[in-house]
Amino acid sequence: MKNYLIRYLFKYHLFRIYIYHPALFLFNFIRYGKLSFKILKTIYKNDCFYNLYGFKVNSPSKLDKYFFANINTHFNCFALSNYELSEKYLIEKYLDKTDKILELGGCLGVISLITNSILNVKSNHIVLEIDELKFKYLKLNKHVNEAKFNIINGAISDNNKMYYMPSSNFWGGQITDSIKNTKSINTYNINEIEDEFQIKFNTLIMDIEGGEIEIFEKQDLKYIKKIIFENHYTNEKEQNTKIAKILKGFGYKSIETNGKVEVWIK
Repeated sequence: MKNYLIRYLFKYHLFRIYIYHPALFLFNFIRYGKLSFKILKTIYKNDCFYNLYGFKVNSPSKLDKYFFANINTHFNCFALSNYELSEKYLIEKYLDKTDKILELGGCLGVISLITNSILNVKSNHIVLEIDELKFKYLKLNKHVNEAKFNIINGAISDNNKMYYMPSSNFWGGQITDSIKNTKSINTYNINEIEDEFQIKFNTLIMDIEGGEIEIFEKQDLKYIKKIIFENHYTNEKEQNTKIAKILKGFGYKSIETNGKVEVWIK
């Protein structure tokens, strides 16, 4: 079974790199010639600048290490404005102007900018990002758009001996207990962040690539009334059931799901 899985993944990887993405690039080029040329021109700069959802967004030129996959990622996210559409939709629908927000996984800061623009008191919004490169762009996009959220380069965890291994793919990265080829990361619990900024969070926004179960299991969520998160376990029945059980146990109810993004409210 294991060998079959390895062969399947290898074949899928080859299909994705050598067939799917080149074909998708050709399809987009035929449909959106001028836009495709514009994306190609933009990518061959050290930093890419886009107008997205009314914000100025800076992005690294290399989002994927494979040529066609990288072009298609830029095209889909920024030219077609499909970047985190499910999160954007649910945040704009369920966020209140008076919310006090802890956001985990800031990435480029696009969701942070959307969130911050909604709030009356914009400093009641703390954003954490673990990856140093993503944090660089989060900080830059905050500055360029004159946003008022606070940023921290670190992670929420009770484990103070955690290490982070960046990926060759911009979106990737891995938390590990191993020191080899990794960087030590600063960790905090929710109460420490609340004490530092004198905020009692009532809303949690989260996109942390599979780390959501640890947050739900180990962090103090007693003041959190609303959770909007990307569920990275939708295809894993056992883990997905575990998330639902934990949240229901804390008194949350599932309100809406869009794509892989879910809203739970007490």
